[in-house]
Amino acid sequence: MDDIKLIYCNYFGTSFFLKRCTISQLNKVQLVFGQIAFDFTNQELVDLQEIIKSALSHLGDIDNLNNEIDLLNVVLLIKKDREFHFAFLELKALEDLINGTLFHLNFHDIISDLIAI
Repeated sequence: MDDIKLIYCNYFGTSFFLKRCTISQLNKVQLVFGQIAFDFTNQELVDLQEIIKSALSHLGDIDNLNNEIDLLNVVLLIKKDREFHFAFLELKALEDLINGTLFHLNFHDIISDLIAI
């Protein structure tokens, strides 16, 4: 745990910064869920947040979904080249993980700006 700086976690996954990393990983958020790990820039996280929000909004518009919500399988394209299948509740947990991560990153920036004043 000494090699990471935790940002946010829930039962589905964890987000953190690596304290020791390569140049390409510098200032990128490491997002781990299940057996999968990605590194994201802040903008990529915002883009993924919008994709998930759109998918969940679309699902909310579908009639007669309430009885089959646990059986629903949603496909998301993550990082432009990897397709992943999520159950509805996993997608909700991923949404929470990304929202929590972005909240903590933005909160840290706001506090840093206030301290600098």
